[in-house]
Amino acid sequence: MLRPDGAYPQNLTASANVNQPIAESTSEAASSVAKFMSTQAFYPQLFSRRIPWRLVGYIVVLLIALAVASPILWMAHQNRLKSRYEYALNRLQVGDSEQTVIALMGQPNDRNWCLPLPKEHESKEMKHFHDQCFITYTYVTFMVHYTISLDKDNRVSGKHRSVSP
Repeated sequence: MLRPDGAYPQNLTASANVNQPIAESTSEAASSVAKFMSTQAFYPQLFSRRIPWRLVGYIVVLLIALAVASPILWMAHQNRLKSRYEYALNRLQVGDSEQTVIALMGQPNDRNWCLPLPKEHESKEMKHFHDQCFITYTYVTFMVHYTISLDKDNRVSGKHRSVSP
């Protein structure tokens, strides 16, 4: 390549050997590339490939579908639990065993003692309350709490449904 003044660059004229055959120069080039690859650490670039726009579009559509579907699926699950608990609460009778409660309603979300806890010297009303309520099982859905009270013999003594405003 000529410079603007018409002369050849110094590095080309010094290194170019016109009399050397082409095969030798290509083998030297191949050996220099092999030498470079073996002497220096060669790591391929991890993000050298371009991400196709179609893949990006699929990922965006998938994320939007998940964002739309997740609240719908959550509400469907809550509705299924609510109908299950309503059905079970209607089937439960005072005097049913704890196993019947768990078989109909499943494992409770919360188990609590009936408060206040019994004391040695308490009134007749409190003794009657503690005879009828020993532990409560609470089942929770969206804005609705179902409570089953069990007595000391693990029998149903009461059932309640409360709705939050």
